[in-house]
Amino acid sequence: MTAKSVDEPDFVADSRFEISRLPNHWQISAADASEQGNRALYIHVPASLPDTGIEKTYPLNGDDGAENAWIRYISGDFMVSSSTGSLTLRYYGDQEKMVGTFDFEGGFGGKRFRLTDGHFEMTGLKEPGVHSTNSLTADVTGAFPVTYSTQTHQVAFLPDTQQLELYASELIWSTLAPRVHALILRLPEGTKKGSYKIGKFGDPIYASYNVLAADGNLFPSIEGDIELLADASVDHLEANLRFTAIAAGVPDKTLQIADGKVIYKRIPAK
Repeated sequence: MTAKSVDEPDFVADSRFEISRLPNHWQISAADASEQGNRALYIHVPASLPDTGIEKTYPLNGDDGAENAWIRYISGDFMVSSSTGSLTLRYYGDQEKMVGTFDFEGGFGGKRFRLTDGHFEMTGLKEPGVHSTNSLTADVTGAFPVTYSTQTHQVAFLPDTQQLELYASELIWSTLAPRVHALILRLPEGTKKGSYKIGKFGDPIYASYNVLAADGNLFPSIEGDIELLADASVDHLEANLRFTAIAAGVPDKTLQIADGKVIYKRIPAK
């Protein structure tokens, strides 16, 4: 998947590009984890999309109902919902192949984003309940209670601090409107297998949980524990973790992340 973004580098999806046919809608997700920062697209398509290859164009007019098409775009700390634009799709059921183009605009917090010349083509669908080797799950309670689950996470090496950063983001559906939840963990590169404390920002190991929405917050960790099941590296991070976090600037707003399980092995470049 590729697209041009006004005032940003072009969006180019990495290996985290998936199309799922769910019971009530299609879900398309793509991420661009480049040096410019993590960006992601989540596209909602009505279940009525025909499977005969007939072209279907959906308006992106800000209505996020089940029978409408809409796009969420995440760039840094911004989550933008499509307010104008269009999405054109063809799905060939006999080949499990989808081809699409899109152009949309949306705003958040006084900032406008526009993505143009969007295009993707993919053969093969991700079936519900079938998971890849990599996974990250956790139970989140407190201000934004959810069951967190994703396969779209990565580990990067930060040369300035000699740390590893685990970054995972996912559009989570709950009783509230869908929001992007992001979990971040930092620890020294080469940390050996064993048990350690998760502390606050600036400690050797710390974490945060972000909810990207108008009513969301950044929740830095204040205390917790992590059990590394293998030596930590940019290619392999496997751990159990839990931590408590308090919203930045809102001390009475807390989250508890429990029963966190991380499995990450870098996909070799082709």
